Amino acid sequence: MIEICGYVGAALLAFCAVPLLIKTVRDGHARGVSLGFLLMWAVGEALTLRYVAEVSPTVPLIGNYVINLSMVLVVLGYRVARGGEAPPPAAQKPERRYDWGWKVRRS
Repeated sequence: MIEICGYVGAALLAFCAVPLLIKTVRDGHARGVSLGFLLMWAVGEALTLRYVAEVSPTVPLIGNYVINLSMVLVVLGYRVARGGEAPPPAAQKPERRYDWGWKVRRS
């Protein structure tokens, strides 16, 4: 039972950045996401990946950190490339808002 908890936890942590990644790519910017947060997240993931690779090189753990580090680096790239600014108004897509039922509402 404890191993199932570990695998489920690892999967959730590996993919917890997916909603942020999707929003960032759709919007074309990472405005509103703190640069300090992204840098600490990326460095923390990289250091933990290094530790796990040395101490406990198991596929779920390494996979978790590789996936999460990849996603945070994409968001960080959007944040740094645009300086947190939105793209020009002509390039902006209509803002979408999602409720818990995953239905799209236009503002």
